[in-house]
Amino acid sequence: MFVRVDNPVSPIHGCVFEVVDNPMYIGNYQLQGVDGRTFYVNKDHCQEITDEEASAIVLADQICYKDASSLLPLGTRVRFTVDGGTKIDGRVSSYGRGAYWCYDSHSMVGITFRNRYYVDSTFRRFDKLEIVEDRPEDHPNENGELPVGFDFFTFEPIYEGDDYHDLYNGERAYEDAIGLVLEDNIGDGWNICEDCGRAVIDFENDEYITVCRACYDDNYCRCEDCGDIVRTEELYEVDDCWYCENCASNHSSRHDDFLHSYGYKPDPVFRDVTANGDVDVWGTISVPKDKLFMGVELEIDGGRSRDDCLGELAEENGDEDLFYCKEDASLNENGSGIEIVTHPCTLQYHIDDFPWEQICDIAKRNGFRSHDTTTCGMHVHVSRCALGADDDQRDLTVAKMMLLMDKFWKKLVVFSRRDKSQLHWTKKPNAGISRRDSNANAIRKSKRKNDGSHEARYYALNITNANTVEFRLFRGTLNRNTIMANLQLVSNIVRLAKERDLLGVQDATWEDLVKIQEYPELTAYLATKGLNDFTTEPLGDIQETNAIDAGDTVLCSMDRENPFPAEVTEIIQPGVFVIRNNAADDDYRIAFTDELQLNT
Repeated sequence: MFVRVDNPVSPIHGCVFEVVDNPMYIGNYQLQGVDGRTFYVNKDHCQEITDEEASAIVLADQICYKDASSLLPLGTRVRFTVDGGTKIDGRVSSYGRGAYWCYDSHSMVGITFRNRYYVDSTFRRFDKLEIVEDRPEDHPNENGELPVGFDFFTFEPIYEGDDYHDLYNGERAYEDAIGLVLEDNIGDGWNICEDCGRAVIDFENDEYITVCRACYDDNYCRCEDCGDIVRTEELYEVDDCWYCENCASNHSSRHDDFLHSYGYKPDPVFRDVTANGDVDVWGTISVPKDKLFMGVELEIDGGRSRDDCLGELAEENGDEDLFYCKEDASLNENGSGIEIVTHPCTLQYHIDDFPWEQICDIAKRNGFRSHDTTTCGMHVHVSRCALGADDDQRDLTVAKMMLLMDKFWKKLVVFSRRDKSQLHWTKKPNAGISRRDSNANAIRKSKRKNDGSHEARYYALNITNANTVEFRLFRGTLNRNTIMANLQLVSNIVRLAKERDLLGVQDATWEDLVKIQEYPELTAYLATKGLNDFTTEPLGDIQETNAIDAGDTVLCSMDRENPFPAEVTEIIQPGVFVIRNNAADDDYRIAFTDELQLNT
Protein backbone atom coordinates (compact mmCIF):
# COMPACT_ATOMS: atom_id res chain seq x y z
CA MET A 1 0.00 0.00 0.00
CA PHE A 2 1.34 3.43 -0.99
CA VAL A 3 0.11 6.78 0.30
CA ARG A 4 0.66 10.40 -0.61
CA VAL A 5 0.85 13.09 2.10
CA ASP A 6 -2.11 15.38 1.55
CA ASN A 7 -1.52 18.37 3.83
CA PRO A 8 -0.75 21.72 2.13
CA VAL A 9 0.87 23.18 5.27
CA SER A 10 3.22 20.21 5.72
CA PRO A 11 6.83 20.40 4.46
CA ILE A 12 6.32 16.91 2.96
CA HIS A 13 3.05 17.69 1.19
CA GLY A 14 2.83 15.51 -1.92
CA CYS A 15 5.53 13.05 -0.84
CA VAL A 16 4.83 9.35 -1.43
CA PHE A 17 5.49 6.56 1.09
CA GLU A 18 4.96 2.84 1.43
CA VAL A 19 3.09 1.69 4.55
CA VAL A 20 4.89 -0.98 6.59
CA ASP A 21 3.69 -3.18 9.45
CA ASN A 22 4.19 -2.63 13.19
CA PRO A 23 3.60 1.13 13.62
CA MET A 24 6.10 2.66 16.01
CA TYR A 25 3.76 5.28 17.45
CA ILE A 26 0.12 4.94 18.43
CA GLY A 27 -1.95 7.08 16.09
CA ASN A 28 0.82 7.28 13.46
CA TYR A 29 1.78 4.92 10.66
CA GLN A 30 5.41 3.95 10.33
CA LEU A 31 5.87 4.67 6.64
CA GLN A 32 8.68 3.73 4.30
CA GLY A 33 9.59 5.92 1.36
CA VAL A 34 9.62 4.26 -2.04
CA ASP A 35 13.40 4.69 -2.09
CA GLY A 36 13.68 2.44 0.98
CA ARG A 37 14.22 5.11 3.63
CA THR A 38 12.11 5.36 6.80
CA PHE A 39 9.73 8.24 7.51
CA TYR A 40 7.07 9.00 10.13
CA VAL A 41 3.86 10.62 8.90
CA ASN A 42 0.48 11.13 10.58
CA LYS A 43 -1.99 8.79 8.90
CA ASP A 44 -4.81 11.35 9.02
CA HIS A 45 -3.06 13.40 6.33
CA CYS A 46 -2.41 10.57 3.86
CA GLN A 47 -4.27 9.50 0.74
CA GLU A 48 -3.88 5.97 -0.65
CA ILE A 49 -2.56 5.74 -4.24
CA THR A 50 -1.95 2.85 -6.63
CA ASP A 51 1.34 1.04 -7.19
CA GLU A 52 1.43 2.44 -10.72
CA GLU A 53 1.11 6.01 -9.47
CA ALA A 54 3.82 5.41 -6.88
CA SER A 55 6.25 3.99 -9.44
CA ALA A 56 6.01 7.17 -11.49
CA ILE A 57 7.26 9.39 -8.65
CA VAL A 58 10.67 11.05 -9.10
CA LEU A 59 12.43 9.72 -6.02
CA ALA A 60 14.93 12.56 -5.75
CA ASP A 61 12.07 14.94 -4.97
CA GLN A 62 10.67 12.76 -2.19
CA ILE A 63 13.58 12.49 0.26
CA CYS A 64 12.51 14.29 3.44
CA TYR A 65 12.49 13.49 7.15
CA LYS A 66 15.04 10.69 6.97
CA ASP A 67 16.26 8.75 9.98
CA ALA A 68 18.56 11.51 11.19
CA SER A 69 20.89 9.40 13.34
CA SER A 70 21.84 7.10 10.46
CA LEU A 71 22.55 9.93 8.01
CA LEU A 72 24.60 12.32 10.15
CA PRO A 73 26.15 10.72 13.25
CA LEU A 74 26.60 12.75 16.43
CA GLY A 75 29.60 15.03 16.15
CA THR A 76 29.56 15.31 12.34
CA ARG A 77 30.76 18.68 11.16
CA VAL A 78 28.41 20.12 8.55
CA ARG A 79 28.04 23.19 6.36
CA PHE A 80 24.62 24.49 5.26
CA THR A 81 24.14 26.83 2.34
CA VAL A 82 21.01 28.91 2.82
CA ASP A 83 19.25 31.68 0.92
CA GLY A 84 21.24 31.03 -2.22
CA GLY A 85 24.72 31.58 -0.78
CA THR A 86 24.96 32.19 2.98
CA LYS A 87 26.96 29.41 4.67
CA ILE A 88 26.52 28.17 8.22
CA ASP A 89 29.11 25.82 9.70
CA GLY A 90 28.22 23.67 12.69
CA ARG A 91 28.52 20.30 14.34
CA VAL A 92 25.66 17.83 14.96
CA SER A 93 24.99 17.82 18.71
CA SER A 94 21.70 15.88 18.85
CA TYR A 95 18.91 14.75 16.58
CA GLY A 96 15.26 13.84 16.45
CA ARG A 97 12.96 12.48 13.79
CA GLY A 98 14.25 14.03 10.59
CA ALA A 99 15.99 16.95 12.27
CA TYR A 100 19.41 17.85 13.65
CA TRP A 101 20.52 20.27 16.32
CA CYS A 102 23.84 21.87 15.48
CA TYR A 103 26.02 24.47 17.13
CA ASP A 104 27.63 27.16 15.06
CA SER A 105 29.91 29.86 16.44
CA HIS A 106 26.99 32.06 17.45
CA SER A 107 23.91 30.03 18.25
CA MET A 108 22.16 26.70 18.20
CA VAL A 109 20.63 25.87 14.80
CA GLY A 110 17.96 23.28 14.13
CA ILE A 111 18.11 21.66 10.70
CA THR A 112 15.34 19.76 8.92
CA PHE A 113 16.92 17.71 6.14
CA ARG A 114 16.45 19.05 2.58
CA ASN A 115 13.69 21.35 3.66
CA ARG A 116 14.38 24.26 5.97
CA TYR A 117 16.37 25.22 9.02
CA TYR A 118 15.46 26.94 12.26
CA VAL A 119 17.44 29.69 13.94
CA ASP A 120 16.27 32.38 16.34
CA SER A 121 12.60 31.41 15.92
CA THR A 122 12.76 31.94 12.12
CA PHE A 123 12.33 29.30 9.41
CA ARG A 124 14.27 29.62 6.13
CA ARG A 125 14.83 27.25 3.25
CA PHE A 126 18.35 25.89 2.82
CA ASP A 127 19.80 24.82 -0.48
CA LYS A 128 22.75 22.54 0.15
CA LEU A 129 24.25 20.34 2.88
CA GLU A 130 27.94 19.41 2.96
CA ILE A 131 29.68 17.10 5.42
CA VAL A 132 32.97 18.70 6.45
CA GLU A 133 35.73 16.17 7.15
CA ASP A 134 37.23 16.74 10.59
CA ARG A 135 39.61 14.01 11.78
CA PRO A 136 41.04 13.90 15.33
CA GLU A 137 44.45 12.94 13.95
CA ASP A 138 44.57 16.34 12.28
CA HIS A 139 44.56 18.06 15.71
CA PRO A 140 47.28 16.61 17.97
CA ASN A 141 48.47 18.91 20.76
CA GLU A 142 52.09 19.68 21.61
CA ASN A 143 52.35 16.37 23.50
CA GLY A 144 50.98 14.39 20.56
CA GLU A 145 47.66 13.71 22.34
CA LEU A 146 44.58 13.48 20.18
CA PRO A 147 41.42 15.38 21.12
CA VAL A 148 38.58 13.73 23.01
CA GLY A 149 36.07 16.09 21.39
CA PHE A 150 35.43 19.54 19.97
CA ASP A 151 33.97 22.62 21.60
CA PHE A 152 30.41 23.38 20.48
CA PHE A 153 30.95 27.06 19.92
CA THR A 154 34.47 27.46 18.58
CA PHE A 155 35.14 24.07 16.90
CA GLU A 156 38.40 24.06 18.85
CA PRO A 157 39.61 20.58 19.91
CA ILE A 158 39.23 19.50 23.54
CA TYR A 159 41.86 17.33 25.18
CA GLU A 160 41.37 15.14 28.23
CA GLY A 161 43.53 17.30 30.48
CA ASP A 162 41.84 20.58 29.55
CA ASP A 163 40.21 22.68 32.25
CA TYR A 164 36.68 23.08 30.95
CA HIS A 165 36.11 26.13 33.16
CA ASP A 166 38.91 27.91 31.28
CA LEU A 167 37.48 26.78 27.95
CA TYR A 168 34.21 28.45 28.77
CA ASN A 169 35.69 31.57 30.35
CA GLY A 170 32.74 31.65 32.74
CA GLU A 171 30.38 32.65 29.92
CA ARG A 172 28.64 29.36 29.16
CA ALA A 173 25.26 28.38 30.55
CA TYR A 174 26.53 24.92 31.57
CA GLU A 175 30.16 24.87 32.66
CA ASP A 176 30.08 21.09 32.99
CA ALA A 177 28.64 20.49 29.51
CA ILE A 178 31.25 21.71 27.10
CA GLY A 179 31.46 19.85 23.83
CA LEU A 180 31.12 16.73 21.75
CA VAL A 181 32.99 13.58 22.72
CA LEU A 182 34.48 11.44 19.98
CA GLU A 183 33.17 7.88 20.21
CA ASP A 184 36.63 6.38 20.82
CA ASN A 185 37.02 8.48 23.96
CA ILE A 186 33.63 7.87 25.65
CA GLY A 187 34.30 6.39 29.05
CA ASP A 188 37.69 8.09 29.52
CA GLY A 189 36.25 10.52 32.04
CA TRP A 190 33.88 12.01 29.45
CA ASN A 191 30.35 11.13 28.44
CA ILE A 192 27.38 12.46 26.52
CA CYS A 193 24.29 13.66 28.41
CA GLU A 194 21.26 11.82 27.06
CA ASP A 195 19.05 14.76 28.02
CA CYS A 196 20.75 17.86 26.60
CA GLY A 197 23.12 15.96 24.23
CA ARG A 198 26.29 17.73 25.39
CA ALA A 199 29.64 16.27 26.37
CA VAL A 200 30.34 16.27 30.11
CA ILE A 201 32.92 15.17 32.62
CA ASP A 202 30.57 15.70 35.59
CA PHE A 203 27.59 13.39 35.22
CA GLU A 204 25.22 10.96 36.94
CA ASN A 205 24.57 7.57 35.39
CA ASP A 206 23.02 4.18 36.01
CA GLU A 207 22.53 1.07 33.93
CA TYR A 208 20.09 2.83 31.63
CA ILE A 209 20.90 6.53 31.34
CA THR A 210 23.67 9.11 31.62
CA VAL A 211 22.84 12.75 32.28
CA CYS A 212 24.97 15.78 33.08
CA ARG A 213 24.91 17.24 36.57
CA ALA A 214 22.89 20.27 35.46
CA CYS A 215 20.15 18.15 33.85
CA TYR A 216 20.13 15.78 36.82
CA ASP A 217 19.63 18.62 39.29
CA ASP A 218 16.85 20.14 37.18
CA ASN A 219 14.91 17.10 35.98
CA TYR A 220 15.93 13.86 37.70
CA CYS A 221 16.22 12.06 41.00
CA ARG A 222 17.19 8.55 42.10
CA CYS A 223 14.64 5.99 43.24
CA GLU A 224 15.12 5.48 46.98
CA ASP A 225 14.84 1.73 46.53
CA CYS A 226 16.64 0.55 43.36
CA GLY A 227 18.77 3.69 42.87
CA ASP A 228 17.82 4.14 39.21
CA ILE A 229 17.74 7.65 37.77
CA VAL A 230 14.12 8.68 37.13
CA ARG A 231 12.54 11.89 35.84
CA THR A 232 11.02 13.76 38.79
CA GLU A 233 7.53 13.77 37.24
CA GLU A 234 7.68 9.96 36.98
CA LEU A 235 8.46 9.41 40.68
CA TYR A 236 5.81 8.13 43.12
CA GLU A 237 5.58 9.18 46.76
CA VAL A 238 4.80 6.43 49.26
CA ASP A 239 5.13 7.05 53.01
CA ASP A 240 7.32 10.14 52.51
CA CYS A 241 9.71 8.30 50.15
CA TRP A 242 10.07 8.63 46.38
CA TYR A 243 10.20 5.58 44.12
CA CYS A 244 10.18 4.63 40.46
CA GLU A 245 6.98 3.02 39.19
CA ASN A 246 8.20 -0.55 39.71
CA CYS A 247 9.45 0.00 43.25
CA ALA A 248 6.40 2.05 44.21
CA SER A 249 4.22 -0.99 43.52
CA ASN A 250 6.26 -2.88 46.15
CA HIS A 251 5.66 -0.15 48.70
CA SER A 252 1.95 0.39 48.13
CA SER A 253 0.46 2.97 50.43
CA ARG A 254 -1.90 1.75 53.08
CA HIS A 255 -4.28 4.47 51.93
CA ASP A 256 -4.03 4.17 48.13
CA ASP A 257 -7.58 2.86 47.96
CA PHE A 258 -8.80 6.13 49.52
CA LEU A 259 -7.27 8.29 46.78
CA HIS A 260 -9.20 7.92 43.55
CA SER A 261 -8.38 8.96 40.00
CA TYR A 262 -9.62 12.30 38.70
CA GLY A 263 -12.47 10.68 36.77
CA TYR A 264 -13.85 8.74 39.76
CA LYS A 265 -17.55 9.39 40.36
CA PRO A 266 -19.47 7.13 42.79
CA ASP A 267 -23.25 6.95 43.15
CA PRO A 268 -24.21 10.06 45.12
CA VAL A 269 -25.65 9.88 48.63
CA PHE A 270 -27.98 12.82 49.43
CA ARG A 271 -28.39 14.19 52.97
CA ASP A 272 -30.65 16.68 54.73
CA VAL A 273 -31.26 17.52 58.38
CA THR A 274 -34.86 17.77 59.58
CA ALA A 275 -36.38 20.37 61.88
CA ASN A 276 -36.02 18.07 64.89
CA GLY A 277 -32.38 17.32 64.13
CA ASP A 278 -32.79 13.93 62.45
CA VAL A 279 -30.88 13.14 59.25
CA ASP A 280 -32.61 12.01 56.07
CA VAL A 281 -30.53 10.00 53.56
CA TRP A 282 -31.53 9.21 49.96
CA GLY A 283 -30.12 7.55 46.89
CA THR A 284 -30.45 8.94 43.39
CA ILE A 285 -33.85 7.39 42.65
CA SER A 286 -35.62 8.41 45.86
CA VAL A 287 -34.14 11.89 46.40
CA PRO A 288 -36.69 14.78 46.55
CA LYS A 289 -36.42 16.81 43.34
CA ASP A 290 -37.40 20.15 44.87
CA LYS A 291 -34.65 20.29 47.52
CA LEU A 292 -31.50 22.25 46.72
CA PHE A 293 -28.49 20.02 47.32
CA MET A 294 -24.91 21.28 47.20
CA GLY A 295 -21.79 19.26 46.47
CA VAL A 296 -18.41 20.84 47.23
CA GLU A 297 -15.03 20.26 45.59
CA LEU A 298 -12.33 21.64 47.91
CA GLU A 299 -8.73 21.56 46.66
CA ILE A 300 -5.76 21.42 49.03
CA ASP A 301 -2.08 21.37 48.10
CA GLY A 302 1.51 21.63 49.32
CA GLY A 303 1.28 19.27 52.31
CA ARG A 304 4.12 17.33 53.92
CA SER A 305 2.63 13.86 53.34
CA ARG A 306 -0.43 13.13 51.27
CA ASP A 307 -0.51 9.61 52.70
CA ASP A 308 -0.69 10.77 56.31
CA CYS A 309 -3.43 13.25 55.47
CA LEU A 310 -5.41 10.59 53.59
CA GLY A 311 -5.07 8.28 56.58
CA GLU A 312 -6.66 10.82 58.93
CA LEU A 313 -9.38 11.68 56.43
CA ALA A 314 -10.13 7.95 56.07
CA GLU A 315 -10.59 7.67 59.83
CA GLU A 316 -13.03 10.58 59.69
CA ASN A 317 -15.01 9.05 56.81
CA GLY A 318 -13.97 5.43 56.30
CA ASP A 319 -16.95 4.33 54.22
CA GLU A 320 -16.77 7.45 51.99
CA ASP A 321 -20.50 8.14 52.29
CA LEU A 322 -19.86 11.81 53.25
CA PHE A 323 -16.90 12.66 51.01
CA TYR A 324 -14.12 11.08 48.98
CA CYS A 325 -10.66 12.17 47.77
CA LYS A 326 -9.35 12.39 44.21
CA GLU A 327 -6.15 13.20 42.38
CA ASP A 328 -6.05 16.41 40.34
CA ALA A 329 -3.19 17.19 37.94
CA SER A 330 -3.68 20.95 38.48
CA LEU A 331 -2.58 20.55 42.12
CA ASN A 332 1.14 20.40 41.62
CA GLU A 333 3.07 22.34 44.25
CA ASN A 334 4.94 19.19 45.30
CA GLY A 335 2.87 16.40 43.83
CA SER A 336 0.80 15.96 46.95
CA GLY A 337 -2.45 17.77 46.13
CA ILE A 338 -5.86 16.35 47.06
CA GLU A 339 -9.33 17.24 45.85
CA ILE A 340 -11.91 16.60 48.59
CA VAL A 341 -15.35 15.99 47.05
CA THR A 342 -18.49 15.90 49.17
CA HIS A 343 -21.64 13.97 48.48
CA PRO A 344 -24.59 16.33 47.88
CA CYS A 345 -26.10 17.83 51.04
CA THR A 346 -28.57 20.59 51.78
CA LEU A 347 -27.18 23.86 53.10
CA GLN A 348 -28.59 23.08 56.54
CA TYR A 349 -26.74 19.77 56.67
CA HIS A 350 -23.50 21.48 55.65
CA ILE A 351 -24.04 23.97 58.50
CA ASP A 352 -25.18 21.58 61.22
CA ASP A 353 -23.65 18.16 60.61
CA PHE A 354 -20.98 18.06 57.92
CA PRO A 355 -17.48 17.65 59.48
CA TRP A 356 -15.94 20.73 57.86
CA GLU A 357 -14.10 21.73 61.04
CA GLN A 358 -12.44 18.31 61.28
CA ILE A 359 -11.51 18.24 57.57
CA CYS A 360 -9.87 21.68 57.79
CA ASP A 361 -7.98 20.72 60.97
CA ILE A 362 -6.67 17.47 59.41
CA ALA A 363 -5.45 19.31 56.31
CA LYS A 364 -3.73 22.06 58.29
CA ARG A 365 -2.18 19.58 60.73
CA ASN A 366 -0.50 17.84 57.77
CA GLY A 367 0.86 21.07 56.34
CA PHE A 368 -1.72 21.47 53.56
CA ARG A 369 -2.92 24.86 52.39
CA SER A 370 -5.71 26.03 50.16
CA HIS A 371 -6.08 29.82 50.16
CA ASP A 372 -2.32 30.37 50.29
CA THR A 373 -1.59 28.59 47.00
CA THR A 374 -1.82 29.47 43.34
CA THR A 375 -3.54 26.19 42.50
CA CYS A 376 -6.55 25.69 44.77
CA GLY A 377 -10.20 26.57 44.41
CA MET A 378 -13.53 25.71 45.99
CA HIS A 379 -16.28 24.72 43.55
CA VAL A 380 -19.94 24.33 44.51
CA HIS A 381 -22.34 22.17 42.47
CA VAL A 382 -26.08 22.79 42.93
CA SER A 383 -28.73 20.32 41.83
CA ARG A 384 -30.25 21.44 38.54
CA CYS A 385 -33.62 19.75 39.16
CA ALA A 386 -34.24 22.06 42.15
CA LEU A 387 -34.09 25.17 39.94
CA GLY A 388 -37.61 24.80 38.56
CA ALA A 389 -40.54 22.49 37.87
CA ASP A 390 -39.55 21.81 34.26
CA ASP A 391 -36.67 22.36 31.86
CA ASP A 392 -37.87 25.81 30.76
CA GLN A 393 -38.10 27.06 34.35
CA ARG A 394 -34.70 25.60 35.19
CA ASP A 395 -33.10 27.20 32.14
CA LEU A 396 -34.63 30.56 33.06
CA THR A 397 -33.32 30.28 36.63
CA VAL A 398 -29.85 29.57 35.26
CA ALA A 399 -30.10 32.65 33.01
CA LYS A 400 -31.11 34.79 36.01
CA MET A 401 -28.22 33.36 38.07
CA MET A 402 -25.87 34.31 35.25
CA LEU A 403 -27.41 37.78 35.12
CA LEU A 404 -26.82 38.22 38.88
CA MET A 405 -23.18 37.20 38.52
CA ASP A 406 -22.67 39.67 35.66
CA LYS A 407 -24.49 42.41 37.56
CA PHE A 408 -22.45 42.05 40.77
CA TRP A 409 -19.23 40.70 39.24
CA LYS A 410 -16.80 43.12 40.87
CA LYS A 411 -18.23 42.52 44.33
CA LEU A 412 -18.26 38.77 43.73
CA VAL A 413 -14.58 38.84 42.77
CA VAL A 414 -13.79 40.60 46.05
CA PHE A 415 -15.94 38.04 47.86
CA SER A 416 -14.16 35.16 46.13
CA ARG A 417 -10.63 36.26 47.22
CA ARG A 418 -9.37 35.42 43.72
CA ASP A 419 -6.68 37.60 42.17
CA LYS A 420 -6.69 38.51 38.49
CA SER A 421 -4.24 35.76 37.50
CA GLN A 422 -6.69 33.11 38.77
CA LEU A 423 -9.76 34.42 36.95
CA HIS A 424 -8.70 32.57 33.77
CA TRP A 425 -10.25 29.45 35.33
CA THR A 426 -13.43 31.24 36.44
CA LYS A 427 -14.29 33.82 33.80
CA LYS A 428 -17.10 36.34 34.03
CA PRO A 429 -20.21 34.94 32.27
CA ASN A 430 -20.82 38.11 30.16
CA ALA A 431 -24.17 36.77 29.04
CA GLY A 432 -25.29 40.23 27.86
CA ILE A 433 -28.88 39.86 29.16
CA SER A 434 -30.64 43.26 29.03
CA ARG A 435 -33.95 44.69 30.24
CA ARG A 436 -35.41 44.36 26.76
CA ASP A 437 -34.85 40.61 26.64
CA SER A 438 -37.75 38.20 26.91
CA ASN A 439 -37.39 35.04 28.96
CA ALA A 440 -36.63 33.11 25.77
CA ASN A 441 -33.92 35.57 24.72
CA ALA A 442 -32.34 35.47 28.18
CA ILE A 443 -32.22 31.66 28.04
CA ARG A 444 -30.76 31.75 24.54
CA LYS A 445 -28.02 34.19 25.60
CA SER A 446 -27.13 32.15 28.68
CA LYS A 447 -26.85 28.94 26.67
CA ARG A 448 -24.23 30.51 24.40
CA LYS A 449 -21.82 29.82 27.26
CA ASN A 450 -22.23 26.09 26.64
CA ASP A 451 -20.85 25.74 23.11
CA GLY A 452 -19.41 22.27 23.62
CA SER A 453 -15.81 23.49 23.83
CA HIS A 454 -13.39 22.57 26.59
CA GLU A 455 -13.14 26.24 27.55
CA ALA A 456 -16.89 26.36 28.25
CA ARG A 457 -16.24 24.73 31.62
CA TYR A 458 -14.10 27.62 32.83
CA TYR A 459 -16.77 30.24 33.45
CA ALA A 460 -17.66 31.32 36.98
CA LEU A 461 -20.99 29.60 36.33
CA ASN A 462 -20.35 26.32 34.54
CA ILE A 463 -23.56 25.09 32.88
CA THR A 464 -22.05 22.22 30.88
CA ASN A 465 -23.04 19.45 33.35
CA ALA A 466 -26.33 17.61 32.86
CA ASN A 467 -27.41 17.32 36.52
CA THR A 468 -25.70 20.25 38.25
CA VAL A 469 -24.74 23.87 37.79
CA GLU A 470 -21.25 24.61 39.09
CA PHE A 471 -20.13 27.80 40.83
CA ARG A 472 -16.36 27.94 40.21
CA LEU A 473 -15.81 31.40 41.63
CA PHE A 474 -14.29 30.83 45.04
CA ARG A 475 -10.64 30.59 46.03
CA GLY A 476 -9.77 27.60 48.19
CA THR A 477 -9.95 27.92 51.97
CA LEU A 478 -9.37 25.89 55.13
CA ASN A 479 -11.54 28.20 57.23
CA ARG A 480 -14.85 26.52 58.09
CA ASN A 481 -16.71 29.86 58.40
CA THR A 482 -15.50 30.97 54.96
CA ILE A 483 -16.74 27.69 53.48
CA MET A 484 -20.13 28.36 55.08
CA ALA A 485 -20.22 31.96 53.74
CA ASN A 486 -19.50 30.67 50.22
CA LEU A 487 -22.32 28.12 50.42
CA GLN A 488 -24.74 30.67 51.88
CA LEU A 489 -24.04 33.16 49.10
CA VAL A 490 -24.63 30.44 46.48
CA SER A 491 -27.92 29.57 48.18
CA ASN A 492 -28.97 33.23 48.10
CA ILE A 493 -28.12 33.57 44.38
CA VAL A 494 -30.28 30.53 43.60
CA ARG A 495 -33.12 31.74 45.83
CA LEU A 496 -33.23 35.26 44.38
CA ALA A 497 -33.11 33.88 40.81
CA LYS A 498 -36.01 31.52 41.55
CA GLU A 499 -38.21 34.00 43.42
CA ARG A 500 -37.94 37.03 41.13
CA ASP A 501 -38.85 37.45 37.48
CA LEU A 502 -36.31 38.68 34.96
CA LEU A 503 -36.98 42.39 35.54
CA GLY A 504 -36.98 41.82 39.28
CA VAL A 505 -33.48 40.36 39.01
CA GLN A 506 -32.44 43.31 36.82
CA ASP A 507 -33.54 45.70 39.58
CA ALA A 508 -32.06 43.71 42.48
CA THR A 509 -29.43 45.41 44.62
CA TRP A 510 -26.43 43.86 46.32
CA GLU A 511 -28.27 44.26 49.61
CA ASP A 512 -31.25 42.36 48.17
CA LEU A 513 -28.95 39.49 47.25
CA VAL A 514 -27.00 39.07 50.46
CA LYS A 515 -30.01 39.68 52.73
CA ILE A 516 -32.69 37.60 51.00
CA GLN A 517 -31.74 35.10 53.71
CA GLU A 518 -29.37 36.25 56.43
CA TYR A 519 -26.79 33.94 58.01
CA PRO A 520 -24.29 34.79 60.76
CA GLU A 521 -21.29 33.43 58.81
CA LEU A 522 -22.22 35.31 55.64
CA THR A 523 -22.87 38.55 57.53
CA ALA A 524 -19.52 38.35 59.33
CA TYR A 525 -17.65 37.52 56.12
CA LEU A 526 -19.21 40.47 54.25
CA ALA A 527 -17.98 42.76 57.02
CA THR A 528 -14.40 41.44 56.78
CA LYS A 529 -14.33 42.07 53.01
CA GLY A 530 -15.94 45.54 53.19
CA LEU A 531 -19.00 44.34 51.28
CA ASN A 532 -21.61 45.34 53.87
CA ASP A 533 -21.86 49.08 53.07
CA PHE A 534 -25.10 49.35 51.10
CA THR A 535 -25.09 53.15 50.81
CA THR A 536 -24.03 54.96 47.64
CA GLU A 537 -20.36 54.25 47.23
CA PRO A 538 -17.68 56.77 46.16
CA LEU A 539 -17.10 57.21 42.45
CA GLY A 540 -13.90 56.11 40.80
CA ASP A 541 -11.83 57.60 38.02
CA ILE A 542 -13.17 58.18 34.53
CA GLN A 543 -12.66 54.95 32.58
CA GLU A 544 -11.75 54.08 29.02
CA THR A 545 -14.67 52.62 27.08
CA ASN A 546 -13.21 49.11 26.95
CA ALA A 547 -12.96 49.04 30.77
CA ILE A 548 -16.74 49.29 31.22
CA ASP A 549 -18.81 46.11 31.42
CA ALA A 550 -22.49 45.33 31.57
CA GLY A 551 -23.46 45.44 35.23
CA ASP A 552 -21.24 48.40 36.14
CA THR A 553 -22.84 51.39 37.82
CA VAL A 554 -21.80 54.68 36.24
CA LEU A 555 -22.31 58.36 36.90
CA CYS A 556 -23.85 59.87 33.75
CA SER A 557 -23.86 63.60 33.02
CA MET A 558 -25.46 63.84 29.62
CA ASP A 559 -26.18 67.55 29.91
CA ARG A 560 -22.97 68.07 31.96
CA GLU A 561 -25.19 69.06 34.88
CA ASN A 562 -27.39 67.06 37.22
CA PRO A 563 -25.44 63.78 36.93
CA PHE A 564 -27.29 60.64 37.91
CA PRO A 565 -26.14 57.09 38.74
CA ALA A 566 -27.18 54.47 36.21
CA GLU A 567 -26.55 50.79 35.54
CA VAL A 568 -24.94 49.70 32.27
CA THR A 569 -27.29 46.97 31.06
CA GLU A 570 -25.89 46.29 27.59
CA ILE A 571 -22.80 47.02 25.50
CA ILE A 572 -23.90 47.87 21.94
CA GLN A 573 -20.33 48.40 20.71
CA PRO A 574 -17.22 49.97 22.24
CA GLY A 575 -18.28 53.38 23.44
CA VAL A 576 -22.03 52.86 22.98
CA PHE A 577 -24.07 51.58 25.93
CA VAL A 578 -27.60 51.04 27.13
CA ILE A 579 -27.96 52.35 30.67
CA ARG A 580 -30.81 52.02 33.13
CA ASN A 581 -31.87 55.04 35.20
CA ASN A 582 -33.73 53.27 38.02
CA ALA A 583 -34.89 56.54 39.55
CA ALA A 584 -36.63 57.57 36.33
CA ASP A 585 -37.61 53.97 35.49
CA ASP A 586 -36.26 54.41 31.98
CA ASP A 587 -33.51 53.15 29.65
CA TYR A 588 -31.12 55.32 27.64
CA ARG A 589 -28.81 54.57 24.75
CA ILE A 590 -25.73 56.76 25.09
CA ALA A 591 -22.39 57.16 23.37
CA PHE A 592 -19.10 57.87 25.07
CA THR A 593 -19.03 61.49 23.98
CA ASP A 594 -20.25 62.23 27.48
CA GLU A 595 -18.53 61.52 30.77
CA LEU A 596 -18.96 58.14 32.40
CA GLN A 597 -17.55 57.56 35.83
CA LEU A 598 -17.46 54.10 37.41
CA ASN A 599 -19.12 53.61 40.75
CA THR A 600 -16.44 51.46 42.37
